[in-house]
Amino acid sequence: MSLNYADLKGMLLHTLGATEGTTYSDALLYESVINAFDAILPWVPNQAIADLTSGSGMDMTMPDDCYRIEAVYDLEDGLVLERTHITANKQMPKQSQTTRTGPYNWVEYPKNHINFLQVPYSNVGAGVEGRDFRVFYIAYWDKPTDKDDDTFVLTFPVSALAGVLYWAAAHCLVPGATVSSQIRQFNTRVDSGQPTDNVLEQEIKFLRGMFLDEMNRQPKYIGPSL
Repeated sequence: MSLNYADLKGMLLHTLGATEGTTYSDALLYESVINAFDAILPWVPNQAIADLTSGSGMDMTMPDDCYRIEAVYDLEDGLVLERTHITANKQMPKQSQTTRTGPYNWVEYPKNHINFLQVPYSNVGAGVEGRDFRVFYIAYWDKPTDKDDDTFVLTFPVSALAGVLYWAAAHCLVPGATVSSQIRQFNTRVDSGQPTDNVLEQEIKFLRGMFLDEMNRQPKYIGPSL
């Protein structure tokens, strides 16, 4: 099933019980939708591959759409490189001094940068400049360019559609809930016995709960198999 942004906006308005042009502006609908595209990533990752060549120094910069780095593969040595973390009193794994082979390590630091902690022995003297790598990563889902990009075709799996709608609907209600809390309009309500009631706040919590229910039904992501 192929859906575009116009289709999604129509479904979102139905979820909100609204009609086009009333209550919710095109700008708010757009902000809510692109927010939802990012919210689904932990459950529905957008797998991507980048072939990178290292420059001078000991680091490489990931593409702008990078959400999370999964694995780094050295095309020259045929090695999946070990990811490590900078930890006090932790010694980095050592390569063989005799065969000049073995793993070398990388950390993600700063964000979306691959920083090598050791130079591969096969490249001693030359550093890592000009070395080819294949990087497996999770990318952000493509988004409409603006609120009028109605023909934009959605790329996330249809199985996540309900989750996107619930998250976006909750986001649409946030401005109204914020205004309601500021003017204290529920403070005199006596029918419920709770003067702090904010029905929009409760609806947002309900929709976020529906979102979690939907996303937890997605197949568990186990990462790349290399």
